[in-house]
Amino acid sequence: FLVKAFPFTPRKKFPDFGRRFRKFMERLSFFFHAKKYLKQISFDVLVVLKPFYFFATKYIKKFHPQCTTVFISGGEDFWWFDKRFSKSIDLMFSVSRANAEIIKNRYKREVKILPNGVNPEEFRPDPEISANMKRKLGIAEKKVLLSVGRVVGWKGYQLVIKALKELEEEFVYVLIGDGEYLP
Repeated sequence: FLVKAFPFTPRKKFPDFGRRFRKFMERLSFFFHAKKYLKQISFDVLVVLKPFYFFATKYIKKFHPQCTTVFISGGEDFWWFDKRFSKSIDLMFSVSRANAEIIKNRYKREVKILPNGVNPEEFRPDPEISANMKRKLGIAEKKVLLSVGRVVGWKGYQLVIKALKELEEEFVYVLIGDGEYLP
């Protein structure tokens, strides 16, 4: 198992033509730093998790056509050029049926479902830890709904907040995360 890190230009250093532009430029700068290495090293498998890396799979295939390229999707972070490069992906997976349908419709390809998994032997509810945390937060007697993740608009936390008002029972909503949408 090898981990290789490459430098990149942070997104805040690019002109502010929008968050997506800066994000893409940051990833592109990473690719340009890794390009020489990617050309020299022969990979068996290359896994990408976002469509904006599809151009990198096309680049890899140019020098290493035997490399199997895999896309695992968990969202809809599409770009204007991703369809053009999608043919360089050998296998497409999605973490849910709903997302698989979106990916299938976009790329007109077979998409296999590979759900996110949890090892129940390692990660299981611990009533003592839960009770202690609820006491610390001052919500020991309340029902709790918990979300963990980046706090960005498209994650839908605002929908949870609206839905809580409609419930007959009272819940405390605990959101663990940070992001531009938090305020």
